[in-house]
Amino acid sequence: MAAACAVVREDRPGDRRLVAYTVAAEGTAGPDEHEVHTHLAATLPSHMIPSAHVRLDALPVTSNGKTDRRALPAPDPTAPATGRAPRTPRERILCEVFAHALGLPGVGVTDDFFALGGHSLLAVTLTQRIAERCGQRLSLRAVFEAPTVEGVDRLLRLGEGEGDRTDDAPLDLPSEVRLAEDITAAGRGNPSGTPAFPRGRSLRPSPRPLLTGATGFLGAFLLRDLIETTDGPVDCLVRADDEASAAHRVRANLEYYGLWRARYAELIHPLAGDLAAPGLGLSPEVRAALTRRLGPIVHNGARVNFAAGYGDLRPANVSGTEELLRLLADSGSPGMHHISTTSVYAPAHGPEPVVITESTPPGPAAELPDGYARSKWVADRLVAVARERGLPVTVHRPGRISGDSATGACQERDLL
Repeated sequence: MAAACAVVREDRPGDRRLVAYTVAAEGTAGPDEHEVHTHLAATLPSHMIPSAHVRLDALPVTSNGKTDRRALPAPDPTAPATGRAPRTPRERILCEVFAHALGLPGVGVTDDFFALGGHSLLAVTLTQRIAERCGQRLSLRAVFEAPTVEGVDRLLRLGEGEGDRTDDAPLDLPSEVRLAEDITAAGRGNPSGTPAFPRGRSLRPSPRPLLTGATGFLGAFLLRDLIETTDGPVDCLVRADDEASAAHRVRANLEYYGLWRARYAELIHPLAGDLAAPGLGLSPEVRAALTRRLGPIVHNGARVNFAAGYGDLRPANVSGTEELLRLLADSGSPGMHHISTTSVYAPAHGPEPVVITESTPPGPAAELPDGYARSKWVADRLVAVARERGLPVTVHRPGRISGDSATGACQERDLL
């Protein structure tokens, strides 16, 4: 590409979206929308990926040579639907509902709602209009799992008792609490695969904290505080393909909340990995080096999606926690701080208030309302098992976090 930029637009009242503009290098066709999305998804969190793409011959500029954002054109609202045409009355109604929610002239039966520019807030509008036109209210989770007219039509038919249901058997969450038997305090201080320290001297590098979730809202402030209180480097596990991309994501997040300082560039050590991947997505060599220098673990990372099911969130939220506990067991780390959530407590029933203290057990598991709460409940219980096995762990359960008391910087990019 010769040039590119991204701009937040509000072409319809209340519908703000991020739009990417690209100019192809001379002699090339330039990337299409799918290529732009795939490239950015490798380095950016989902809320920072543009929902629309516009190709231009050149970026408009102001008299002083800067990009003229007001002159950038809106995405083409007349782009034709690519999915198949509707065949039944209800498919036609649903195509109209999808198109109206998206502000498009038409939507095909197999077109993906989110690929056409949909997002969480528009999904709320979509479920409301489906209920008004079709008489059934679908959950947000259902829309995320079946984001096409074809998928929604199938769900509506199942709700009417037509066809065979394919729902999974009720999830037995307590049976999901299975911490690997080798994750114990027995081998602490002599990580597997590394030689024992010679008597009289230590080869262990200076320990440094490991933080997960540094590209989130709470994570940005945790990282800032870890740097300022220790005045030393911090390892940050970041979902990325390489260290450069990981460093870019961390810095962009700190800048967004007004926390970036130039000296942080030398104190942030990004580790390109993935909570949802086996071994945290780290090579054996990187993991061994991390184990030798591991200080306190601050496990703040999680996949947060209140519309996704437990199965979708389990790899990052449950398996990722188990991998970090294994890292703790293999190292001389002083301990792990696990950031859980008040969502691990089921909603109270009845008019009387329920008092919850640090010793109140989370759950009941069967009454937790969504996949996110269930995945965090299982992770919370894995940490409890690790504590029973002698590993030094602490659980923190924050609720909704308000804005910074000095700057007002807050999490304003989620559904709430």
